[in-house]
Amino acid sequence: MHRHRAMLYHPGNIAMKLALRVFAIASLLASLACTQESATEQVAPYVPIIAAVRHRAPAAGGSAAGAVPAAAPVTQPVRLPVLYLSDLLGHARFAATFNGLEGAGPLPAWTRDGGTNTAMEAVTVDGRNLLAGQGCKPHDCGAERLVLVYDEKTYDMWGVFARAPSDQSEAVESSDELTWLGQPDDALKAELKRQLHRRE
Repeated sequence: MHRHRAMLYHPGNIAMKLALRVFAIASLLASLACTQESATEQVAPYVPIIAAVRHRAPAAGGSAAGAVPAAAPVTQPVRLPVLYLSDLLGHARFAATFNGLEGAGPLPAWTRDGGTNTAMEAVTVDGRNLLAGQGCKPHDCGAERLVLVYDEKTYDMWGVFARAPSDQSEAVESSDELTWLGQPDDALKAELKRQLHRRE
């Protein structure tokens, strides 16, 4: 019995046990290192994404200095292209409607493309929403002028062509020779004349 105990505590046996323990600890550390490396490889691809999100959006109450600017929200209204009388007269349907108006046949050639013309504007006549535009003879606006109003829903059109007397350099409402186009009613005539003689 005493001999057996002596063998257990023999210096050689103690050294062997210590070596086994050191080997077991080293193996355990190596295994943990591999596991940690594998976990790092799995997480690594997501780290830049999270960092980018945090960099773009600082925490509440934090400073926005150095943050990546986000796209500014659209606050201004969308601007539609400006339509001129000449643009509409360049469309087949609009041109056909204009050419078919009663009284349009003998009008001068410049009226077919609007001459020197203005942008169309929205007007309301007796509750109807219409577009109005005007043009004049190129290089001689005071001599001949044209105003058209157009209903986008019904495709109806009315207008007035004005010719000033040859001895008159500027348009004067009382002396203009008017040609009504498309048989406008009184309300439409009033709007056409308003457009014809208004001053920008």
